[in-house]
Amino acid sequence: MLPGRVEALGEGVTRFAVGDRVFGMPWFPRQAGAYAECLTCPSRQLAAAPDSLDDARAAGLPLAGLIAWQSLIDTAAVKPGDRVLTQAAAGGAGNLAVQTPRTRAPT
Repeated sequence: MLPGRVEALGEGVTRFAVGDRVFGMPWFPRQAGAYAECLTCPSRQLAAAPDSLDDARAAGLPLAGLIAWQSLIDTAAVKPGDRVLTQAAAGGAGNLAVQTPRTRAPT
């Protein structure tokens, strides 16, 4: 999981520009070398980091988000209209689970 800035672009990459702030989980579930000063990965494994998201939160978001998504969508097969009880949504995955569009109460 990394927050960082785009230093260079490979051929055909149009999603980002040099200098863009990005975060993601490159090469998951393999080791990506995210503690390295620089690394390469497919651009689809990254997302643009909004200015409102600091580096510490950007680093934790991908794994917590993946846990929430896989639990609700891939494993439980939650569909629009299903009711889901999320107890103690105080941690990263629980907090994101209650924000997942398929689990939100209709407005």
